[in-house]
Formats: sequence, structure tokens, C-alpha cells
Amino acid sequence: MDGFRPRYGIYTYFIDHEQLMPNFLNSIKDADEIVFCDAGSTDGSAGIIERFAAENPEPDIKIFRIFLSPWRFDDIRNMGLSLMSRSVDLCLCLDIDEILVPEWRSILDDSCSPDIAGYEYYVQEEKDGSTDIMTERRIHRNGGCFWKYPVYEELIFHDPGSIIPIQHVMLKRPYRKPGHDTVRLLERYIREQPYSWVPLWRLAQVYLESGNSKEAHYAVENALRLNGCDKAKIYGLKARICMAEGLHEEALHYLTKAISYGNDLQLYIEKAHILSGLARHLEAYATLKEAKRIQVHQNIPAFIPSDKIDTLMASERRLALEEISL
Repeated sequence: MDGFRPRYGIYTYFIDHEQLMPNFLNSIKDADEIVFCDAGSTDGSAGIIERFAAENPEPDIKIFRIFLSPWRFDDIRNMGLSLMSRSVDLCLCLDIDEILVPEWRSILDDSCSPDIAGYEYYVQEEKDGSTDIMTERRIHRNGGCFWKYPVYEELIFHDPGSIIPIQHVMLKRPYRKPGHDTVRLLERYIREQPYSWVPLWRLAQVYLESGNSKEAHYAVENALRLNGCDKAKIYGLKARICMAEGLHEEALHYLTKAISYGNDLQLYIEKAHILSGLARHLEAYATLKEAKRIQVHQNIPAFIPSDKIDTLMASERRLALEEISL
């Protein structure tokens, strides 16, 4: 952008990641600087990095041994960021199981400006043979930001208004189940931010993932009581908890409430799936038509969501016509 070509730095941490390290290294070899925080690895991860650095002298690769107790994800990320050279213009915070797309550098070259604090981009996550697409903000200018919260950490910008979207998938990764320490870290998060709905909403998600719908209901109800909560997200999660319990009508009720608070495309997709499962195909088709309208109106890229709306619409239209003819 306007002839500005930044120096790119990547920072990450590893703990016994030797199986994942080769693919990760190959995907980031076009960076100018790479900072690794060794947070207690006992396998051959560091040796793989050292051999890669010897074979690829172009990126400036540094490994720092870090001892962190108690463990917090914001602390390990802030350590990595603090070790980045001042000569780096744009930083990418990555995890070892993430793979950058081959064209990542040219995408950023086309989008980058020294006046921009950070970038929101798409991530492709693989789970059980299906693909989810989500947005993240872990590409940022070197300076003017820091990581906050012990788990599900967020990048806090001093100038949040200067964050721009990149309409590309920037990286791919496998689905990650919450770790065994996630509940403990979320409880710490709740103690630190007792008036925030976010950690309670996250805690409800973790309980749902582990099959504990009772605790999930309890956490999400507590989140709903807090001022400023995102009711679209909370009612959407309540719907997913009900679905896990086989309560389809209740799930529809909460999805309808969620949609009334926010036109989230994924909420319409979920509602259409439930209606289809209940053989209410005419309603499912109407819901998908509204989803398509939102996709076009909000200029959402065609690769979102992974469930192709046009394909679903065609299927539900056929079933709806059969429903009408009965």
C-alpha cells in the first residue's frame, strides 16, 4: 500500500511440539524475524528450530527459554511480543498448530499501512471433517497494544478505531478442545473481571464442550444477568445447550431471541438446520433466504459460512415444495 513494505515478525511459544514444528516452520519461513518462547519443552522442538535456522539463514530466528508460573496465556504472549526487535513493523502472533497460507505475505503487503494498528482476518478451522470460518485479530503493528486475560486472551489496542478487515483466510488450524486447565484459568478470569459477561460465556462454552449442560446453563444465566452483555451471543449459546439436550423447540425459541438482538449469519444457519430436522422445510427455506440477504447486504465473503447457503436453500426449497403438496 503506497509503496510501504513492512518487516514482518512472528512470535509464538512451544511446549513439546516437535510433531507440529516442521509444517509450522515451513509456513512462516518468509518472515523477517521469528521469536520462539520455549515454555518448558522436553522434546526435540528446539533442535528442529535450530536445524531449520541453519538451513534457512534469511529469517532472524531467536529462541528464548521462559519460566512462567502461574501459567497465563496473556503473559506468555506479552513476553514474546516484548522480545520482538524494534525494527519489525508488523507482528503476527501464532500458535504452533497454525499454518499460514502460502500467499500470506503478499496479502499483507497489499493491505498494510503504517497508520493501521491491527487487522481482522479469517481463520479456517477443521473439525470432524467439516470446516468452520472465524475471525481473529492477532496481526498488529509493533507497539500500541498488549495481551490481556489469563485464557481466551485478547489483544488490547490503545487505538481500537484503526483496525481494518482483511477479506482473506490467513491461516488454517485443527479444532482445539479446551485444555484441562481451561476451567481453572476461566475462574481466575472471572475473579479478575467480575462484572464482565465474557468469561462466564466462555465458561458455559467449555462446560457444553465437556457434556456438562447443567453447569453450562448456570454459567450462561449468570452471564445474562450482567449489564452490557451481548444477548445475541448468549441466547445463541443457550440454544446450542438446548440442542445438546435434545430440546429442539426451546433451541428455536432462543435462536429467535438471539436473532432479534443481532443479525449474525450463523444464527440463521443454525435455525434453518433445526427447522429442517423438525421437517419444517418451508420455514427453513425462508430462514435461509434471509441468511442469503444478510450475506449479500453485509458483503460477507462467499466462503462464509462453510455450510454453503445456496446448496442448503436448493435442498430446503425442494423439500418445502413437497411439504406444500402434501
